[in-house]
Amino acid sequence: MNWLPPLLRGLGTAGAAANARAELETAHVRNLQAALVVQRVNRSGAGHPLLPAAEVRVA
Repeated sequence: MNWLPPLLRGLGTAGAAANARAELETAHVRNLQAALVVQRVNRSGAGHPLLPAAEVRVA
């Protein structure tokens, strides 16, 4: 019966808002992680920074 409360919350507008908030938070975390990857690659000894198109693909 532990699955019932989350299911009921998911049916209303509060559930929709919580889902949207979770999706935004996940997207934000992914963007932060991608930015860190770009920084690390750019700071590496390769000497060739990522092009903007490559930065988008990393994200």
